[in-house]
Amino acid sequence: MIKLEKPDEPELLQQEKSNWTNALVAKISEYGSYKDIPQNIKKQLLSHYRKSEITEPLFSSSHRKCAYCELKPSDGGGYLEVEHILPKSLFPEQTFNWSNFIPSCKNCNIKKSNENTQENPILNPYNTSPEIYFTYNNCAIEINRNIESGSSEYNIAKNTSDFCDLERIELVRKHSELLAVFYPYKLSLKQMLSEINSQNLTERQQTNVIAKLNDSLTAVKSLATPEQVCSGFMKSLLNDPIINEVKEFIIRFDLN
Repeated sequence: MIKLEKPDEPELLQQEKSNWTNALVAKISEYGSYKDIPQNIKKQLLSHYRKSEITEPLFSSSHRKCAYCELKPSDGGGYLEVEHILPKSLFPEQTFNWSNFIPSCKNCNIKKSNENTQENPILNPYNTSPEIYFTYNNCAIEINRNIESGSSEYNIAKNTSDFCDLERIELVRKHSELLAVFYPYKLSLKQMLSEINSQNLTERQQTNVIAKLNDSLTAVKSLATPEQVCSGFMKSLLNDPIINEVKEFIIRFDLN
């Protein structure tokens, strides 16, 4: 997961959310409960938040990735949906609330289902940086070890991971694929550092090797830009000691 920036509420939603909410609440009153509204009627009532004027800015804000697992539809996450942090079945008055919308893949949305996130809060990446709550152990996401077990922060992290099944095998598999892409870069950088430190290079040779270091580091960093799949995981790999050594080396030569 990565920190996201929520765009301004779409004009269409500003104008119509009260009308749409009132229509939904009226049908709940008519049929006795949200779940008892006939499916065809419910589908029509809920169709409004799926309009492109609403989904386009929302999905763009997450770089068309799931805000929870960071997979794209092409990577096995299923198509993007407008997910409600507070489930609409339990909190129908929040069905058209812009602050309650989050882009989610089909898999995370199904896993989260109708969990009562008011009683058991989850992480909202539009409001808080996930890096505070999560880290990575090899290819699996885990709760930050600096968070005390049983604390409110720990419970938020655990709820998020459990409700969205962030330890599921398809996500670990994707992290493994990305690690396989990252590792050759790391070995190459390590080899170049060793070459610089162990040989008497001419000034020209040294300049060439340092330029290669800089190019390789730039390539590695590009794997962790926000629009990339699982960029939170890739960003964590940039904390590798070899990567940090390369950064420090380049800074010393004013090539960063």
